[in-house]
Amino acid sequence: MRPLSQDLRVRFCRALDRGMLARAAVQAEKVAAKVELKEGEHFTRTRRRIRQSLIDHGVAGEIKPLVAALIGVAALATLSAGSDDRQDDNAD
Repeated sequence: MRPLSQDLRVRFCRALDRGMLARAAVQAEKVAAKVELKEGEHFTRTRRRIRQSLIDHGVAGEIKPLVAALIGVAALATLSAGSDDRQDDNAD
């Protein structure tokens, strides 16, 4: 992911001030609540299904740039690198 321009970063921060991230989080909660929790399913598989649902509904795409603006693109790239569930596949 390439760094945001300073102007774009300022615009995102202004959007955060208007509550866009909070509204996106509310939408994410609604989408996640609709994902069926399967008894006996390992939490990483459930988390992966929830994440995919957020992507499918466009919520993840709204939240990611807002979080990037809030914490900085370099920090987001570091966090994203550690969020891959593939290493947990054997736990399912």
